[in-house]
Parts: sequence; C-alpha cells; structure tokens
Amino acid sequence: MNNSLHQRLRKMREREQDRGLTLIEILISMTISLVLGAVLVAALITSLNVAGATSDTLKTAVDVRLISSYLARDAQGAAGTDPRTVTNESRALASVLADDWGDCAQAGSLVARFAWVDHITVSLQRTITVTWALDGTTLTRNYCVDGAAKPPLILGRTIVSASAVCLPTADCSGTPSSIEMTVTGRSQKSDYTTKLSASLRPRGQDFPTEASASTVSLLALGDSGTAAPCTNVALSTAKAVVLGDAVIANECGATSLTPDPADIAHPKDGVTSLTGNLLDPLSSLPTPSDTCGSGSNLALGSDGTYSPGTYPQRLTISSTDGTVTLNPGNYVFCNGLEIGSGASVSSSGGVLLYVKDGTLSIRPDSSVELTAASSGDQRNVLVWVATKQTVSIGTGDHITRLGGTIYAPKSAVVFNGSSNAAAINVGALVAATVAVSTSGSAPVRQLAPVSTVPIIRFGPIPTMSISPSELTSAVIGQPYSAPLSVIGDGASQLVNPRWSATGLSPFAINSVTGEITGTPECALSLTPRVRVVDDTGLAVSADYSLLVLSDLALSDPGDFVRGTKELTATLTDTCGGAGTSVSIQYWLEGGDTDVNGDPVWSTMCTLSVAPFQCSWVTTDTAKYTNGASYSLRAIATLSNSTAAESEIIEGVTIDNGYPLVTLSGPGTTPLRGTVTLVADASDNESGVARVRFEVSPKDLGAWMEICNETEPYDPANQSQYLCEWDTTVFVPAERGTQSYDIRAVVSDRAGNGAIDYLNNKSVNNNSASVSIVSPGAYVRGTVALSVNTYVPSPATVTSVLIQIRPTGGSWTDICTDTAEPWGCSWNTAGLTNNATYQLRAFMSDSRAVPPAESATVSTIVDNSVVYGADVQAANGSKLSYDSRKAIWATKSLRLGRLDQNKTDARNKPLTYDRILFSFSKQLDPSSIIAGWTGSSRTVWIRLRDKGVSGNYSTKNDTLDVCTTWASGATCAAVANLGWVKFALDTVAGGKTAIFESTISHQVVSGKSVITVGAVLKKYNDAKSTNLAVIVWTPSANARDTLGNGCSTQPAAETGTNDKDF
Repeated sequence: MNNSLHQRLRKMREREQDRGLTLIEILISMTISLVLGAVLVAALITSLNVAGATSDTLKTAVDVRLISSYLARDAQGAAGTDPRTVTNESRALASVLADDWGDCAQAGSLVARFAWVDHITVSLQRTITVTWALDGTTLTRNYCVDGAAKPPLILGRTIVSASAVCLPTADCSGTPSSIEMTVTGRSQKSDYTTKLSASLRPRGQDFPTEASASTVSLLALGDSGTAAPCTNVALSTAKAVVLGDAVIANECGATSLTPDPADIAHPKDGVTSLTGNLLDPLSSLPTPSDTCGSGSNLALGSDGTYSPGTYPQRLTISSTDGTVTLNPGNYVFCNGLEIGSGASVSSSGGVLLYVKDGTLSIRPDSSVELTAASSGDQRNVLVWVATKQTVSIGTGDHITRLGGTIYAPKSAVVFNGSSNAAAINVGALVAATVAVSTSGSAPVRQLAPVSTVPIIRFGPIPTMSISPSELTSAVIGQPYSAPLSVIGDGASQLVNPRWSATGLSPFAINSVTGEITGTPECALSLTPRVRVVDDTGLAVSADYSLLVLSDLALSDPGDFVRGTKELTATLTDTCGGAGTSVSIQYWLEGGDTDVNGDPVWSTMCTLSVAPFQCSWVTTDTAKYTNGASYSLRAIATLSNSTAAESEIIEGVTIDNGYPLVTLSGPGTTPLRGTVTLVADASDNESGVARVRFEVSPKDLGAWMEICNETEPYDPANQSQYLCEWDTTVFVPAERGTQSYDIRAVVSDRAGNGAIDYLNNKSVNNNSASVSIVSPGAYVRGTVALSVNTYVPSPATVTSVLIQIRPTGGSWTDICTDTAEPWGCSWNTAGLTNNATYQLRAFMSDSRAVPPAESATVSTIVDNSVVYGADVQAANGSKLSYDSRKAIWATKSLRLGRLDQNKTDARNKPLTYDRILFSFSKQLDPSSIIAGWTGSSRTVWIRLRDKGVSGNYSTKNDTLDVCTTWASGATCAAVANLGWVKFALDTVAGGKTAIFESTISHQVVSGKSVITVGAVLKKYNDAKSTNLAVIVWTPSANARDTLGNGCSTQPAAETGTNDKDF
C-alpha cells in the first residue's frame, strides 16, 4: 500500500450528530478468537453463501471451513471501514489485481487483498492489510499491522487453484457489494470446487447514516462489579425503539436483556447484539475543563436564561423559575443537576452538560428539550456523567427530547415515567446499564401513545413541531375547530402518529387527525398540552393557551363627551369563573403604537364586580386632551388571561370647551311685524348642535322659545342661524309699545352651551312694516320673490312694489302685486352673470300714508351653463375577521372619519371612503386635469385646517384634490374641481394632511360624476368629519364639452344630514 493511502487510512473517524457509534468501532474493541470470532461476525450482518460441492465434502473439508470463516471476517472488516479515510478510488478496501499487495506482500500469486482501519480507541488506530496468496498448493493468509506482518496463517495445503472476483465489477472497482472466491481442492477421492461469497455489506463504503446498520444508538457496557446473573438492560413493561444497532454486554448471560430481546424494536436497518468484552469507545475523549471548588452558582438571568460555566453548588431548576433557556456552551456541574417536576428547560443552541460529581436527575412531569453542540472536542455529546451513579431521566405528558449522546459509561441510567407519560427521545446512549420503570401500576406493554409507560426512542431526532403555534379563541355556545399538524423534517418520518392532549376539557382532540373540537358553555382559560407519538417512538409536544371568550359589550358614549361620562361593560355568564375582571381602556387616536403598528392602550379603570361601570373623567387634563378623539374598549380577564374583548368604539371626541354665539339682526326699534334674528354660532370641537331663539318680557326672565334651529340658514356660511320672529303674536297693535329681552342659546354636540342677549328691545305693531324674504345667496333662471307685510288693523295692504338694482346702480321695478300672497316671479335672464344684485319692497296700505320701505336683500345672479349640482361623501366597507366566529365578514367603515386603507390580514378593505362631485352637464375631463381622459388615475386628497386662504372659521376645514405633490404636505398642482368645505373640524389645528387617492370620471344620464376614492396610503391626520352638510365650490376652470365655463356657485350636499365618509 502506498504512503498516501497509508496516511489516509490512518485519519481519525469523524462522527455525525445524533448518530451514535459505528458498529465496526464496537466490533474491533472486542477480544475475538480467530476461528470462533467468525461466527460472531456472521451474526452481525455478514452473509455467507457456499455453493458448488456436495454437502458431504463441505462437512469434512477443514480447509473450506477455515477459508469461509476468514473470508467472511476479512470482507466484513473491509466493509466496515470509514470510507472518508480512504480515497484510493476503487482499489482501496478490496482488490483482486495481481500486483496490488499494498504493504503486505508475500510469496505466491495474489488471490485477494483487503484493507481497513482498526480503531482501538477513538484516538488510537492502526492500518490493517490482509493478503491471500496461493504458493503452489498452499493457500496462505498474511495479516499486516501498519505494514508489519504477523505470522502467516495457512488456510489450505491441498489447493489446486484459487481466484476471486468482486461483484458487481470483477476488478473491485466502484463500490463492490460482495466478493466471490472460487477454490479447487484435492481430496482423497477426487478434486472438488467450492465457490464462496462474502458480503461487503450494501453501501458498506458509504458514510454511516441513519439508515445504515453500522449506527449504534444504544450501547450498554455492563457493570463489571455486579455478580452474575445480572441485567444490563431492563425494559420493564416499556418499549425501546432503536434506529440502528443496540449493543449490550452479555457477561451475565441470557438475563443481560429483560424481559426479551424482542422488546427492542428496529424500525429501520439494525440489530440487537449481545456480546462480551465491550470497551468504552469514547474513553479517550478529552474531559471537559472545569474550575470546581468553592463559590456560588451563576444566577438565573432576568430573561430566564443560564449561561455556560462552572456551577460549584448543586443546581436545581424548579417550576418557580418559569421557562428556563440554556445559552449555548459547556456547563460543568460540580455537585450535580436536578430538573424538578414542572420545570421547563430548553437550549437556544448546542450545549454540553458535564456532571463531574453529584447526581443527575430529570424529574417526571418536567419539560426538557436540549440539543448537543455539533463542533468542538465533545461534539454531539449532550450529557456527560463522570461518576458511577444512578442517572434518572423522566418524562410526563410533555415529550422529553435529548438531541445528542448521553455519555454515562459508569452509570445506571433509569428512565422514569409518570402516570401520564408519553415518550422520551434520545439521540444516543452509552451507559453501564439501562432500565425503564414506571410510577404506579402499568398497563400491558404497547406502542400506542395512550399508556402510562413511556416509549424510549434512541436515534437521530429530526426537527419537528406542532402547527399552528397559537390557538384561536373559542366563544361561548359556538362550535370550535382547530386543526393541528406536524411540520418540519420529522413530519414525513411519522409512522401511524397518534394525538393526545391534557388540560383540554371541555374540548377533545381527534387521535388520528389532531383536530381540536368542542362547543364550550363557560368562559375559560385553558393551558392544554398537546402531543403526538408515532409507532417508532418519534414524538413532539406543544403547550398552548386556549381562551373561551364571553360576549363583552361596552356602552357607546356617543361621538362627543364632556365632563364625567359613565361607561358600562356588559359581560355574559362566565359560569362563576373565579378571578374574572373587566378593564375599560382608552387610546388617543394617532398616539403611541407598538412595533406592529397596533395601539398602545391605557387602562381607565379595572372592575372585579358586576355591574362593570366606570366614570370617565374627561376633565382630567393629565390624562386626556380636550378636542382630541379617543378609541375605547373593554377587556375581560379570567385567571390572568384575556377572556373577552369588546368591539372597539372609535372616534369619541372630548369637548369640554364652550361654543361661541353672537346675536344680532332685528334692526332699529320699535320692532314691528316679522323681524329677522341672526345668531352667529360656532364650536371648534364637536360643532353646533342647535340654536334656540327665546324672548321674554323685559327683566322677567320668563323665556319663551320662538325658533329652534339645527341647521344654518346659508349652507355657504354655516355659522349663521336665522329666526323669523312674528312680533304681532306677542305684541298686538292695540297693546302699543312693549319691551322684550331676546337671547340666542347655542348647544354643541357634547352638551356644552353658551348664550348671547339683546335686551330691552321695544316692540310696537301699531305702524306698518314690510320685508322682502331673501331668495338665497345665489339665484338662476326665474325666481319666486316673497314679501312679508304688516299694517295695523283695520288698515289693509293695497299693493307691493319690488325693485332691483346692481350693487351701486340704479333701482328698477320688477313687479307690482295687488293681492296676497305678496310677491312675484323674477326672470334673471339677461342680467350680468356672477354679479351681485340688491332687492327692496315698498308697501302701500288703505291709509293715506307714505308707502313703507323694506330693508335691502342681496343675492348673486348665476346663470352659467355648467354648475355643481351635488356633492356626496360615501362610506366604504372592509373585510373584518371575527375571531369569535372565525369568519370574514363585510363591515362598513366607521362613519364620521376618513378611513385609512389597512392592508393587514385582519383589516383588508373592499372599497374605500370616497367623495362624488356631480355636475349639471357632461364635462371635458381634460379641463379638470390637463391631458386626462377620465380613466382612473392617482391623485391626492388635501385636507387643510382653517379653510382656503383663511376664508372661513377654524371649524370649516377644506378639501381639494392635488394632481402632483412634493415632499411633506405640499401640493404642486391642483385639479380644477374647486374645493369642499366641511361643517366641522376634520384635521388638527393648523395642519395640512395629504392622502393618496384615485379619481375617475363617469357620465350618468348625460351628466358628469367625478369620484375621488380615499385610498390613504401616505398620511392619516384626519380626526372626524361633520354630522351636517358639506358644501362644494366648483372651479371656474372646469368646462363642458363645448368649452362653456363652470359656475362657482356653491353646491350643498343634498339629502338627509349625516356623518360623511
């Protein structure tokens, strides 16, 4: 054998995680007699086929017996060699080529050559080369160790011929599966030919894997200090499942494995071997370094983690420590380690637990999942117990998973199971003795995961877990379903898995499908543990939290609140569940959110006894901001877990400010007939709800309501409220002059109020009066004019003259009416478009007195061809996930706010809030946006506080549409749609908010309708919209298809007043 091959054969074997020891390492560490050892080799997966001669000849030919035994032995030795130490292509392990002697030449002609690495210990190895040669009629076997020949062995002296070939390739190239030797010998009667074959083991030259029979996952070395008869592996009533081989010392005889070798199952390739003279194959591993002595243990971190290092005192991990995580590295326990019942321990990476002294105990009903390191001197060793002791490893309803080798060569390892035990998974085990016991009486041994006896599985532990990681909540009285499944590499390896669970009542789990079902009747907080175990012992478990929710409702305080507001949460029956409490929480909209963008809620109050009522003190300025909007919810907890959550009430605005009101209008005194009172009222928080006009005889305080107005008189100026007061009802002509106090009482939507007075106004209806009723801020076409008249009885009105003039111009007559109702039709055609005109009336009565003259009324004449016909704000809808019913449902977006496009899984929109502009004719879309054809495109909605250029009060915020915008909230170009004015505050004071949107154009019945959809992907600073009408002022730049310009006359929202968006 050349030097490079020699060096390669001497390379150290590398071991893969969780794969135990190779069988050749165990075999080579035995003391085997030369001849009888062949029988043991054959028992450990070596095939021997003999053919070609009569059975009488085979029985009497000693030569054939020796040849067959040593052929099997040498073939098995070569087959078991780790191929990574040999890279001499096809002739490294076996050869039949004439001159391929390696480093073990001898006299004669080469028949066959074998080579392998003999591992005496992990760190001590030698190269073995065996050559077979025929020298004359003598067949000789030469055995060389590191090139040094031992005394040759004569296998036959009467051999006429001997030759060998490999299969499937005769010259042993590639990966040979077997070697076939043909021997012709000479007996006393006649020559005979014998054909012998020896297996080189299928995939024998492959690296050992989970499927290879050379993997040893369970090795019981025996206890040399125990007198026979003794038991090295005692399974009690449990079942051991070994992936690979189990090798058990048998110095004590047949009782070394009880009750029966059949109790060790091998679901894949592998055998159970009972043999003697076993040596510890890991004895030369470097011992972990330690600094044992006096001192204190490392403390458990605040995050529930332990760090690697030396622990001088015995370390006990208990259930009170919570969930404990071991950080990656080596842990040295100078006086032992105990993981107590109820404790939960896992590793965040590869660890080594070196128990130098003291005992190691993992108590039943603990939760332990650990993984060994895959690198370093002690790689793949998870637990190393240095002293002779009893190591206790327990399991309960949680699956104990130890991913690595438990190395306790001097110790008795005992696996314990509690009454609800399921399984233990161990990567590999090297121990003196192994025992499996149970607590209490155990049922008949079985593989199914329903007994009190654990299944112990030795072999590689694949990654696997139960999905999903969290269970959705259930709702009282509603059927519940939660399908579970196993994911990860181990999912495909499961054989006939069986599901079970503890702590799940009143629900149940299907043992075959893993589906959790049930219909709960009470609010509960469950912590079930689910596990799945298959026929091979492969197992995994998961801890869950399952809440059964009550129906919880929170009273809606309305859109606006002030002072102290009582809130009430109503909770359905919890079946007397102890510890039920209800918290009412609030969130400042637009305030703090967590990393997921969800609101950070604050607790207003926590209540433990029904009725669950809480006083919301909105005047507490340390917690709440006047004028700000809040979201409210109620949370019910049961046993410290959320049992119910109410629907969130959004957009509740605090309004502890007072509205403003100024009363004016009756003119000069004495007042007579019907007079107009004007109240200019506003509120910057919730908005004006109503204005009451009241009168009282002077200084009496006996107030009588004369008007109750909930809408402003002029939609274009929503701060003015008008009242027509017929003074004749209170002061008839015969009463002469009377004095009255007048007041306007304004209330906002939160209930705050303000009053303004006009005191000591004299009223005398003994003289005539006339007033013209305003036709409105804008007029077009033919307009009906109306006049109010009064004359003292018994006089009568004889005629009314109505006149008009442009502002600053001359008066001209419109009409003279001589009969009630007083008024006439006014045709505005031919007048200057978009000009302001004044109207007045003169009344003549039956007395010989001059005509009475009215005050003037102003209006704008607008006879444009194109004008704004209507503006409407429409509320969108979204898909909302109802976790209680586990369904998606279409739900309208909350009225009263411009809703954002939320794209997370539980708030997927279908349509968005939008605003529709209706024109009187069909428009040319390019007059709205240059080059626009009317198809859907992106624009931006701009909301601005305090109107456009300060035209209106702070409450009348405005909206327009930008076609392009720069950084921040700068609108670079504006669409020719004009602007919309809201009745209330829609955006925070002094701010401008821009929202991404879409615009589209449709023609309906020959008239243009332009829709702007509030997609809102950029900003969302809107607070809430109005509860009254909105007013749209179109742009004069909009034109119809003939080029006619558009009127700028404001168009008020038609229909019933409502919340917009």
